[in-house]
Amino acid sequence: QAHYETTAQEIWKQTNNRVTHFLAGIGTGGTVMGTSRGLRSFNPDIQCYAVEPAESLHGLEGLKHMETSIVPGIYKEEELDGKISVPTDEAYDMVETLEKQKSNSPEKFVAKDDAQTEQWKEVSGIGKFPV
Repeated sequence: QAHYETTAQEIWKQTNNRVTHFLAGIGTGGTVMGTSRGLRSFNPDIQCYAVEPAESLHGLEGLKHMETSIVPGIYKEEELDGKISVPTDEAYDMVETLEKQKSNSPEKFVAKDDAQTEQWKEVSGIGKFPV
């Protein structure tokens, strides 16, 4: 309920009502489901995706590989536009890329060039998003 009432509202306001896609890792399921439901209360066309580790034995602390986990009661995959499985090594590479980008230009925390955009497309599997 907290993500529905607060996180979704913060994202909606901070993007000036322009958010088109939302992705969140699956841990307890509360963030991805609550925020997705909240964002869709503002705009039902927002595409929402869950992100999970691709491997059952992974190094992504706090995230669930759904096929081999106990599925949290709040998690309803049918309410989402999809689920993205990300290999552990690629997830760490993306974190490093984003960390470097943020430290270089915190006011513009988006892909700076085509190489980073292509890397994100490969990791996410769903393509570019408008900024």
